[in-house]
Formats: sequence, C-alpha cells, structure tokens
Amino acid sequence: MKTIIFRTDSSYELGSGHLIRCRTLARALKKRGAKVIFISKKIKGNLIKTIEKEFKTYTIEPNSEFKLDSKEKNFYSKTLCSNQFEDFSKTLEIINIKLRTNIDWIIIDHYAIDEQWTKCIKKSKSRYLKESKIFIIDDLINRHFDADIILNQNFYGEYKNDLYNNLVPKGCRQFIGPKFALIGNEYKDLRKNFISRKKISRVLIFFGGVDRKNHTVNIIKQIIDINLPEIIFDVVIGEQNKNYEEIKTLIKKFKNFRLYVQINSLANLIFKSDLYIGSAGTTNWERACLGLPSIVKSISNDQNNIIKNLERAGLTEKFNLQNFKSIFKKYLSNDNLLETKSNLNFQLTEAVGADILSIILLGKETKLRIREISRIDKKLLLYWANDYKVRNNSFSKARITVEEHSIWFEKILSSKNKHQFIITDEFHLPIAQSRFDENSNNLIIDYSIDKLFRGNSLAEEVLKISFLKIYEKLGGSFKIIGKVKMNNIRSLKSFRSIKNGKEKFFEESGIYIFEFSFENKDFLNSLKR
Repeated sequence: MKTIIFRTDSSYELGSGHLIRCRTLARALKKRGAKVIFISKKIKGNLIKTIEKEFKTYTIEPNSEFKLDSKEKNFYSKTLCSNQFEDFSKTLEIINIKLRTNIDWIIIDHYAIDEQWTKCIKKSKSRYLKESKIFIIDDLINRHFDADIILNQNFYGEYKNDLYNNLVPKGCRQFIGPKFALIGNEYKDLRKNFISRKKISRVLIFFGGVDRKNHTVNIIKQIIDINLPEIIFDVVIGEQNKNYEEIKTLIKKFKNFRLYVQINSLANLIFKSDLYIGSAGTTNWERACLGLPSIVKSISNDQNNIIKNLERAGLTEKFNLQNFKSIFKKYLSNDNLLETKSNLNFQLTEAVGADILSIILLGKETKLRIREISRIDKKLLLYWANDYKVRNNSFSKARITVEEHSIWFEKILSSKNKHQFIITDEFHLPIAQSRFDENSNNLIIDYSIDKLFRGNSLAEEVLKISFLKIYEKLGGSFKIIGKVKMNNIRSLKSFRSIKNGKEKFFEESGIYIFEFSFENKDFLNSLKR
C-alpha cells in the first residue's frame, strides 16, 4: 500500500477549489487501495471539516506574526501565512512524529509553494522521505518546481506544448489539459445521459465557495430586473460565503430561485441546467464534461488566461457587471448558439483524469483486469495501433487507415484463431491490449500499453494477466512466442521479467525471440503469484 500526502489549503482568500480537486484525486487513490493523508493549514474560512469526514487530516497553525517580505514577487505568497521553509518544517514534523511511515508521494496544490519547498524534500534527512516523489498541481505556470510530475488541467489549445520546460527538471512528466482534469465519478456517470442544450429553462449561478466581492447578489438583482419567472435559477454558495443572509432575503419572494449552501457536488445541478453563470474556476471542466454552456466572469488573476483560451476556442464567453444583461439575453434568444456551445464543451473532457493519474501514481500496485474485445473497442484499438512508438516498434511501420482497421477489426471479431483482449484497471479504465495469433502449436503474442501508462512498471503484469487469460481459454497445449526488435528496450525488459522462458537473438534480423511453455509448471506457477 502506497502512502500519499496532500498539502493544500482552503480559506476565504484562497477559496475551496484547491482542496476540492485534491479531494477528487484522493478519492480515486483511496478506492484503489492507497493510504491518503491531508495536511492543511487552519486559516480563516477553511474547509478542513469537509476533508476530515473522509480522510485522515493533520492541521498546521498559521503564523500570526508572519509578515510578507516586501521583495516577494509571488502575489499569492501571503496566503500561506508563513514562509515556505517554516511551512515545510511543520509538515515534516507531522511526518516524523505523527505519521512515522514512508511517504511515496507528496501532492502539492498551493500557489504560494514553489521549489523552495519542494527542494527541502530532496534535502531532508528524514528516513520517511528517502523514496518520496513530488506531484504538483498548478494553474499559473509562473514559478519553478523540483517535481516528478506536474498537472495543469486548464485548456491551452495548440499552445499547451512545453509550457513548463524551463520551470521543472527534464525528467518531470507533464500532464496538461482538461483530459486530466480532476472530476468526480458522479460526472462520468451522468455524462452517459448527455443531451445537448437547446433551450434555457434552468440556469445555475455559482461564483465559487467564497465570492468575496458578492457577485452573486449583483447578478441576481440584474436577473430579477429582466423578469424571467418561467426559468428556474439554482444559486449555489459555500459555507464560507459571508453574504448568505443578503442572498436569502433577496430571493425569498421569488419562487423560481433556489438556494444551495455547501453542497457535496454540483454534478446534478450542472446536468439539469441549460446555462451556467459564474466564475471560471475548477468547475470549468465539470461543466464541460456534462456539456453545459457558460458565460463567465473572472474572480481572480489566475482565471484571466483560462477564460481567454476558452473564449478563443469558442467554449465560453466572458461578461462584466455592465454588459451581463446583453450577453445573457443573447443566449436566451439564440438556441443555435446554446446548442453549439453545449456540443463543443462536451468534447473537451471525459472525466477520467483522476483515474488516469491514480494509476500513474500507484504504478505496479494497480490491480488489473482482462476481458475480450467488443465493438465498443474499435476506435480505441485504432488509436493505440497508430501511436508513434507502437508503429515504430511494429514490424509494419505504415500508419493504419480507418478503412484498413475496420476490415481487420471485423476479421478479429469473427476469427477463431485470433484472440484479442483489453486490459483495464479494476474500475474498467483501458490500459493496454494483447493479442494471440494461433500458428500451428504456437501462439504469437502482440501487446501494447497506452502511452500514458508506459514507464509505470505495468508491462510485466500486463503480460502475466494475458498469459493466464489465454491459458484459461485454450488450455496448456500451446507455446507462446514473443518477437521483439533489438531496439525496443522496454519490451525486451518486460519479456525478460517473465521467468522460466527461453530467449534467442537472431543477429541478421535484429530480432529477439522469447518462448514460454505452459507445460513448464514453474512458468505457469510464476504467473499465478
């Protein structure tokens, strides 16, 4: 079992977004068997109690005497309520005295933390941090990190490549874009029932958990002026919102306004809504996942570029308090605009980011499952087959066309001597494929792993579970043959990790041949361990 620490905060100034998205990833890790721990600072307006309901949580007291250095360039540094060295020291104290266990990953989601903090991990003499790796969640792209993985779930379109090349070490893996957005499973389930929005009958209003500038009240007043009794308005605020009584009083006499305070998830409201009015925070990707069109206002500096990139791609539209009515009315009167935005957003993310990242963090501890292919796998198999490295290591390097793949796929489905499998994690997320082609008394194996999961020590388990599946299906009368090019180092390593096989190298062709026999009981037993 891997032990993973989240270091993140919530407060009136920070809002709740950092903590909530960390909770999403933490849930995905926990359900896969990881031990998850939160370390969070007790700043005014925190949501620590929300996290304590699900995860072991330790708190750090803020430094009441902390004063920000006048030379500090990071606008967010004051939100840490201490300097970075002090914050790390308090975190280390919890690890050394209270946890007293080896930490596999430290996940940091905090705009006030950079390489000053992360380098302390590498320099630390704590025996519990000797093997620790660092995972950063960021939105700003404005500071250096000494990290192993960095996640930025925001939309950058064609500009996303190499964003962090000068900010992180060369070996740092970068996961950029809404594909990796930390979205809860409830969104993935609702996504199956997506219907494109074509007319506005219900609107969701949400300016974050805090809404320090009270945009919620301003927008409600403008909507009341327009007079839309036939439309339901769902207003959501957090328990940190200091304007609760004002909002409650304002909407009290209107039957079409409904107020929700600190709800566990926005999923059902987003699914039921036809338009979103609010801030462009972490809910961007939850809304996109369910195809909800939006008009948004920036409530913090980090949201400005996010909105700009989303607008450029036609995914949203920004408003200010002066032009809100005109923009809102445009959506009320233009059904085609609503439908176009809905469809564009739906294509942006599939709500599997937390699952993907959990598998990457847990590596070989991921529990695998295997099944035979079905028609739903046709597009996925073509995507995998045309991956650059798959084609480069294949004996036929030509890119496969849709037509060629369709013919091949139908043959595979109907063939009695070709056996194709999909390997997933225990929650059905596809990770790899394997195929066995019968040739006399031999089974020629072909396998590949999704590029996202390569380098995570999964190949050996993919081979083992594939060997056991074909043994279960056909029995032990066949020998398995694997052919690997000499420059395919990873596959060579994977086949060599399988014990009790034979290996031959043919210099003229530059190909290694691996042979495994089910009649060898030691080989069969090694697969079952």
